[in-house]
Amino acid sequence: MGEEPPALPIQRTVDNTRKADDTMVQVDDEEVQAEEAQDEFADHFACSRPPNVLVTTNRRCTKSMFEFLGEFMEALPLATFCERRGYEIKKITQYANNRNFSDILIFNEDRKEVNGMIHIHLPDGPTACYQLQSLKLSKQIPNCGRATDHNPELILNGFNTRLGHRVGRMLASLYHQVPYAP
Repeated sequence: MGEEPPALPIQRTVDNTRKADDTMVQVDDEEVQAEEAQDEFADHFACSRPPNVLVTTNRRCTKSMFEFLGEFMEALPLATFCERRGYEIKKITQYANNRNFSDILIFNEDRKEVNGMIHIHLPDGPTACYQLQSLKLSKQIPNCGRATDHNPELILNGFNTRLGHRVGRMLASLYHQVPYAP
C-alpha cells in the first residue's frame, strides 16, 4: 500500500528487562580477574591440578538413586563412585583428602526422588548445596539416544553476578580445562 509497516514490538525477556546491578560482573573487570587468580579454583584453571571427583549418596539410597548416578557418571567420566554406607561426611572428607580428590559430590534423595547435591571443594572449601528439581532419566525422554564417547562440555550462561560467577567456577572445576582422549 506504500506505507511502512509498524515496527515489531521487542519481546520482553528476563535478560532485556533486568536492571543494572552492582553485583554484575563485566568481562574485563580487573578486580574480578585478580580475585580469580588467587581463589580456590586458580590451580584448576591454570591446569596444574586436574579434577578428581568422589561421588557418593545419602545413607540409605534406593534403586532410583543408583539409576540416576549411572547416567550422571556418564556426564562426569573422571568421577569415582564410592558407597556411602554409614560413614559421616567428616570421615568421607578425610578419606578424599588423603587420596587427593579435588571435589566431593554427595547426592540426596527424598521419597525415592533425587532432590539435592552437596558439592565440597577440597582441601579447604568452599561448600555449596544445590537443589535438584524435575530430573528425568534418558529412558523417560522419548527418542533419547545413548551418550557418545565425546568429551562432555559444560555451558554456563547467565552466571553474571559475583555469586553466579563463583558458582559457575565451582561447577566448571569438575571438568578438565584441557580436552583429554578417552
